[in-house]
Amino acid sequence: MTKYSYQLSETAAQKLENEIAHSRLKWGTEHANKYRRDLLAMVRKISKSPTLFVERPEIGKGIRCIRFKGNYIVYRLNKNKDGIIVLNFPGISQSKML
Repeated sequence: MTKYSYQLSETAAQKLENEIAHSRLKWGTEHANKYRRDLLAMVRKISKSPTLFVERPEIGKGIRCIRFKGNYIVYRLNKNKDGIIVLNFPGISQSKML
C-alpha cells in the first residue's frame, strides 16, 4: 500500500489560521474546530488520490484546486509525486488563488 502525505505551505498554514480565527469570531469555537477538522480531512482525502482533480494551468503549472465550502484548496503534487503540498486556501470570493 502506497503511503501518501500532505504538507501545508507557509502561506496555506497562515491562511488556515486566519480562516479559523474568523470562523471562531463569527460562528464560535465549536464551528471553527469542526471546519478545521473537515477541511484537513478533505486535504488528507485529496492526498490519497492527488491526480483526481485536473490541473489548472490558468492558475499555474501543475496547480490543481477544488472548492470546499467557502474556500478552495489549491495544491500541487510534491516532488516525489507521493503526496501533495497545499499552497493556499483562498476564499471563494477571492480572485487571487496563490
